[in-house]
Amino acid sequence: MIKKNWYMIVVLGLICLLAGPASALSVTMLNASGTIVSGTTNNTIMNGENVTFNISGMTNGTFFQWNVTNHQDMSSFTSASGNTNTSAFGNLNITIPFKIGNAAFTMSEMNTTENTMIVGNYENKAGGQYHELVYNGSSVNGLFSRTNKLDEIVQGNMSTRWVATPMAGAQYVTNGFTINGTKVDGPETFDMNTSMYSENPATVNVEISANGTIAYNDTFSIIANETLPNTSSGSGSDPLTGLLTSFWRWVSGQ
Repeated sequence: MIKKNWYMIVVLGLICLLAGPASALSVTMLNASGTIVSGTTNNTIMNGENVTFNISGMTNGTFFQWNVTNHQDMSSFTSASGNTNTSAFGNLNITIPFKIGNAAFTMSEMNTTENTMIVGNYENKAGGQYHELVYNGSSVNGLFSRTNKLDEIVQGNMSTRWVATPMAGAQYVTNGFTINGTKVDGPETFDMNTSMYSENPATVNVEISANGTIAYNDTFSIIANETLPNTSSGSGSDPLTGLLTSFWRWVSGQ
């Protein structure tokens, strides 16, 4: 009987080790004025407004996943740049204050025909470099999706951008971004900041999970009936062109 009990203890211990460290993740989203944003209160943000995710309880070894799904309403009214057939969405300055191992990300667009998707990463370290991946191509049955696996993502800043031609008659264009990996090193409590730009009024869902358990899942709206930021390298047909370039020039001191 004693041997059997010891056997059960060993098995339970192995299960705990394989499952990885426990992570009671806590997440809160704040708008630029520091007010909590949720699906029931203060659930709208402006184009370009900085938002902050207060995150605590992310221990080293945590496998985390971040999903962002954006639904642009193509039928509501003319887009912010005055175009009637443009789909564009972007996240600037997504702060990553920890190192991610065995990282993977997926970008996608739905209800589109021709697509351009960009993800950029600036390393926050001495001699840090800027890395950028650009995906161009045609949709298959309205879907364009690309996945990339990386050995690691170091502390730094990320930006993403989606530009596409909507399918004829499409009411919504959906932009998706998923990034996951194991937190290797970094603070347990931190802020992740970003600002979002949408060519059209949009509804955004953000889901954050740790070790397979959802810690945050909420939806908010982006008000896009205003002029989007303009840059010297931008163009009238695509108001987001050049935003990534200008941003990375700023953070790299060029």
